[in-house]
Amino acid sequence: MMTKQLMGCLAFCLMLTGSATAADPDTIELFDEVYKVQRFNYYQEVQFPDPFDPNFSLGFIEAEGVHYLGEHRMLLSTDELDAFLSYKNQIVEVQLDTDPNGTITGLSYVKHWLILDPAGPGGYDLDPTGLSINTGTTGLAAGGNLLVSNSEIENVFGFTREPNDPLDPNAAYLGDWTTEPPNSDVEDLTYVPDPNDPNEGDIYTIDQDGPFTMDIFSTTGTLRRSYSIAGYADPNTMGEPKGLTYLPPVNTYPEMLQTDGGALLVGLDDEGPGLQVFDPTEPNSDWSR
Repeated sequence: MMTKQLMGCLAFCLMLTGSATAADPDTIELFDEVYKVQRFNYYQEVQFPDPFDPNFSLGFIEAEGVHYLGEHRMLLSTDELDAFLSYKNQIVEVQLDTDPNGTITGLSYVKHWLILDPAGPGGYDLDPTGLSINTGTTGLAAGGNLLVSNSEIENVFGFTREPNDPLDPNAAYLGDWTTEPPNSDVEDLTYVPDPNDPNEGDIYTIDQDGPFTMDIFSTTGTLRRSYSIAGYADPNTMGEPKGLTYLPPVNTYPEMLQTDGGALLVGLDDEGPGLQVFDPTEPNSDWSR
């Protein structure tokens, strides 16, 4: 049976890659198992008061980053809400709604985590392509705070986990560092804890500016190593890397996803939609499935 963590991570990888279309079947086979596919329109279902003018409501559009928080909750980020004359960059928490039998019935808005705008809050234009949480105790956003990758200037930013003041829905800036070199187009990121020390971990990023690579940094921004992904790891793969998530080691996951250090899923875009699996414990990983 697919656990909530795996269900959420697969759903959000597919959301980012654009693999769920009207022509998709009702089931999908991944990792030698068959899963049910459900589709929801987040513009119609994730509705919230406009933080620029609460007299109006907004529907969420153009998801750039997605992070699964657990317990049917996730974060979505966008830099397109200025199309509705609202603040440009917004990160919201949403939930998967269920009926009494536990069947997922839709999405709904929970709260805002971050609002930024070139001419508004923060005075900054953030392109929030990737989201994650630093669950360790060291480095940028340590202690369970928010990590955001910015593909405009190729930086990783840290913000407080969520607003401390419910009347001021905006997280506090904690710092940032660059991914260049070598990552010149940071499309997504995920925090991966050290399997030998839960207080430590690294930040994995994907570079969408070929040759496609996984670039791994310490939480303070020091480059650890890089290795090839997508078509540069497997010549039979056509899609570009678009999404990235980490699955911790869980013995109920499909066998293909079970390693001592968990598994990294790379979502590929609609040029050749699919998922690649990498082992984060391999120091120069050309291991993929």
